[in-house]
Amino acid sequence: MQIKDLAQSTNISISAIRYYEKVGLIHPQKKGYYKIYTKEIQEQLLAIKMLQAAGFNLKDLQMLFSFPDKDPSQLEQKELKQILDLLEEKLKEIYQQEKLLSQSKQMLENMKKKVGICYEASK
Repeated sequence: MQIKDLAQSTNISISAIRYYEKVGLIHPQKKGYYKIYTKEIQEQLLAIKMLQAAGFNLKDLQMLFSFPDKDPSQLEQKELKQILDLLEEKLKEIYQQEKLLSQSKQMLENMKKKVGICYEASK
């Protein structure tokens, strides 16, 4: 697929896609003067978008997306530990966000009930 189709299907701007290429997050295939964007790249961009929404920054994403490209036997223990620590930290943050959202939801439901009761009584 071409970049304009990729941008439309992922709702990510062409300039952002080109930037992700520049920093090495995605690697389109080259065919002559054209770049070919595969379904895998589309899925990777959607994952990048989701991870950014979850709080991952560009440096985090570069670390995560470089991992599958490497031969596991060539990874240093320090590098693996960094990736593992990052994933654990982000999971902890997400669990905290889930808890806060759940509490907020419960509070809003309670407020809605009270307002609904007042509304019905005022009819």
